[in-house]
Amino acid sequence: MVPDELIIGLIADNLKNPECERGVLLDGFPRTTGQAEKLDEMFQNNNKKIDRVLEFNVDESVLVQRIEGRRIHMASGRSYHIKNNPPKVEGKDDVTGEPLV
Repeated sequence: MVPDELIIGLIADNLKNPECERGVLLDGFPRTTGQAEKLDEMFQNNNKKIDRVLEFNVDESVLVQRIEGRRIHMASGRSYHIKNNPPKVEGKDDVTGEPLV
């Protein structure tokens, strides 16, 4: 987990980029009331507003399956999923052959 201040700071810094002039899409953020309050404050300070909010209602068993099936190559950050995107050799990174976690 990353502190709220760091995440808010990253978002605030990126809002200054030209590619954010027409808007931004925040996926999975905010997650807490505190984050939402800071985001609202930041948007107000930058004359921005939230136009739409989407909430996905996903069966918990599907979420558990997705989380439990994840495999990561720690050195590179490459990600796999045992069902949706399995490595060529079970438990091994496709590029280096090193173990996945």
